[in-house]
Amino acid sequence: MPHAAPHARRYALIGGVLFSLFVMLGIYAWHVKQAHWEVGVLRWLQDDGPPGLRPVSVALAVAGTGVPWAVLIALIGVALLLSAGLRVAVLLVVTAVLQDVGAMIKMFVERGRPADGPVEVWRHVGSYSFPSGHTLGATLVFGFLFFAIEHCALGTRLKRLLQAACLAWIVLMGIGRMELGAHWPTDVLGAYALGGLLLLPVIAVLRRPALAHAHRT
Repeated sequence: MPHAAPHARRYALIGGVLFSLFVMLGIYAWHVKQAHWEVGVLRWLQDDGPPGLRPVSVALAVAGTGVPWAVLIALIGVALLLSAGLRVAVLLVVTAVLQDVGAMIKMFVERGRPADGPVEVWRHVGSYSFPSGHTLGATLVFGFLFFAIEHCALGTRLKRLLQAACLAWIVLMGIGRMELGAHWPTDVLGAYALGGLLLLPVIAVLRRPALAHAHRT
């Protein structure tokens, strides 16, 4: 397939950039437990952030973990099953399971979370900080959904609206984790990099039939 090689090179290039970025952030998080500039970012979000950011951050925090998160993924899976087919729904499940990679990396890096004093902490959590689990989950699930929407039997305008909502969830989740004092900025950036890296092979599989069809035509 002549079209496959350029796409493979593109995925390899993006993957290399994301992997390098994640490794650099991981090394930073391993050595730097608390930096003045990161404290400053959290303080700025908490003191001078956009109005209404706190309730949005809390809502996303609750929705992005435990039973609410599992229910949300299940509902998205059912919607994809009905509108895009079994294959896309199964890929969503695979993508959601990849969140466990972040939990394993936390145990290796062992970075502490922000503490009361330097910043305000909304809820104390016992797990390590790098990378942000909430942000990783949002990047994986809603990042996958962003691309999966293209395979759904929906109108173009609705697709774009839903894709914008996916991006908003991903961005606001990362900002919200910092605003709540749950994570450092580099924890969030690391989650974005790792999420993008883990998404690459899933998106490649998701797009494979479309590439094959384009080659035949």
